[in-house]
Order: sequence, then C-alpha cells, then structure tokens
Amino acid sequence: MSRRLWSKISGTDVLITCNMSECVRKINNNREGCRVLFDLSVCRQFIRRVMGRAIDFLFPPQCSLCRKPVQLANHLCASCWSDLHWITGPVCKISGVPMPYDLGAETLCPAVIVSPPAYDWARAPLAYEGSARSLVSRFKYADQPELAVMMTQWMVAYTQQICDVNSLIVPVPLYRFRLLSRRYNQAAELARSFARQGNYCFLMDVLQRHRRTQPQVGLGKHKRKQNVRSAFRVCESGKTKLDGRHIILIDDVLTTGATVNACCKVLRAAGATSVGVITFARVV
Repeated sequence: MSRRLWSKISGTDVLITCNMSECVRKINNNREGCRVLFDLSVCRQFIRRVMGRAIDFLFPPQCSLCRKPVQLANHLCASCWSDLHWITGPVCKISGVPMPYDLGAETLCPAVIVSPPAYDWARAPLAYEGSARSLVSRFKYADQPELAVMMTQWMVAYTQQICDVNSLIVPVPLYRFRLLSRRYNQAAELARSFARQGNYCFLMDVLQRHRRTQPQVGLGKHKRKQNVRSAFRVCESGKTKLDGRHIILIDDVLTTGATVNACCKVLRAAGATSVGVITFARVV
C-alpha cells in the first residue's frame, strides 16, 4: 500500500518536475526570442542611421529654397528661415487674423463681425509673404511634393492646442482635369502628411470638386465667391462618415476665404458638427 502510494506520489512528482522544466524551457525560449527581436530592431535602427549618413554624404542636404548646404534635409538655411513671418501674439478667435492689441481670447476681427464665415475657426502659422510664399510656389508649381513634410510639421505644432484629437482630416479637392495636369493635389499632400504626423484620420475623396472653375489667382473677392459657388459636393458614401464628426479642412493658402467657405458649407450640410480650417499660410 505504501509502495503504491509512493509510486503515485513519485509519479506526480516526476510530472510536476517535467512540467516545471517545460515551463522553464519555454520562458528561456521566450527570453531568447525577445532578445533576438530586440537585437533585430537595434540592427534596423543602426542600418537606417548608417544609410541615412551615407546618403547625406553622397547627396549633401540643401536648403529647400536657395539650395545652400544645410545640416538636415527638408530644412531651410538661416537666411531663408529669417524671411519667414510667423503669426504670433493675439489673433481673432475665428479667422486667426493677427490683432493689433490683446483684447482677450474671445476677440473677433471686424471682418468676422461684419460677415461671419462658414467655418468655426481658421489658423495658419505663417503670413503669405517672403519665404512662405516661395515655398508654396515651389510646392504647387515646381513639382516638389516632398515639401509637404516640412510644411506640415509647422502646421501641426502651431495648431495642436486647438485641434480635437478625434477630428477627421479632409483636403480641399482639385477638379479632375487640373489634377491630371498638375499630377498631385497640393492640399491632399498636406492633409495626408498632417494626419500622419498628428495621428488623425485622413479622408481623401469625401469632398469633391464636381465643376470646373477658374484659377482663383488674380480674381477679386466677389469674383472668387462666384467662381466656387456650387463647385463642391460630398459623395454619397462620405455623408455617413461626416455625420456628427469634427472636420479639419486643409489647404495651402487662405486668401479671401471664398474656397474654404464654399467647402465648409457643403461639409456642414452633410452633417459635420464643426469645421475648422488649417492652411500653411494666409494673407494678412
């Protein structure tokens, strides 16, 4: 009786010992696997760093505007940087236009009081002059979409306090024929990079420009408004995505606001709770 009992106990002991050994072996294997993964991630980072330095050695970084040598790619030299005119200090609560005096956070500019816009707020980090104007020109007409990364870094940093983290990012669309001739939509490139850097949801084809319009450059305020009237629409599949959501409309430059106002009216009609506007630069 005692032998049987001891054999049972011994068998149990052996089983427990075997299970413990198996667990220890699995734990060691997991540790080795984690160590291998860690080593691989370190190797990848090292390879990227070496490759980046090799590329910089073979193709030295240049200023995005004047092509002078700079330390990092997609940066400006000191001369071009000093020609940027940042919008700082007190601004209108809605339009983001600089105010001459600080009259409080709820201050509105005369233009907003006389003619309230369709958007809830608008912000731009830079005035549309100097290096900012040159960057927009190169970005739009000189086939340099890579500038979007640098431009949106400033846009994200400037607007992070006002943006809702659950907002949807929507670009101002181009008409299809103009998109074919230009090969890319500058607003869409900015919106895609802005969403990636700010961890927002990006919606590409929700807002559409279904009617051909003249270029807004050179038109007066009244003609700009007539030019984009009824030019935008929201696709049927996009209405459910916009319903009850906060929208951030992205464009390159804000001038009279005719284009973004026309877009915001359509987005609100589709059910958007609020619409904010962020551009790289604006006319002040």
